[in-house]
Amino acid sequence: MNLRLLAKAIAGQYRASKLVADEFLAVADTLATLTREEVIVIGALYRVHMLQAQRPVDLGTTLPEHAWIVAQRDLIAEGMDSDLVRASITMAQRTGLIFVGETMDDQGAFRPSPKLLELGRTVDFQDALRREGIR
Repeated sequence: MNLRLLAKAIAGQYRASKLVADEFLAVADTLATLTREEVIVIGALYRVHMLQAQRPVDLGTTLPEHAWIVAQRDLIAEGMDSDLVRASITMAQRTGLIFVGETMDDQGAFRPSPKLLELGRTVDFQDALRREGIR
């Protein structure tokens, strides 16, 4: 899965004319260290975050659940052990792709970092997961 993500990063950055050796080395290092479970939870968090970002916010209603709460629930519903989900997202913090929210409304909720949002522009996490047989 890591090689698939690296290939997607190379192709995506090349298409966007952003393939610079020094910058790609940092991306490659990050992607190469991810475990399969970390890719799954990061991909799920990213997917839900992007879906929520596309929806207009209606101030007359309650705010949507945090992306991490939804992603976690989805992963557990798909059969991933809840302790493994939490352990994997916690371990993934070392990459800088996610962080724990610090504001009053998202305290304790994992969020995609700007680094992940930038990476997501050139790497299709969902396609990599689908090719591994993961939703």
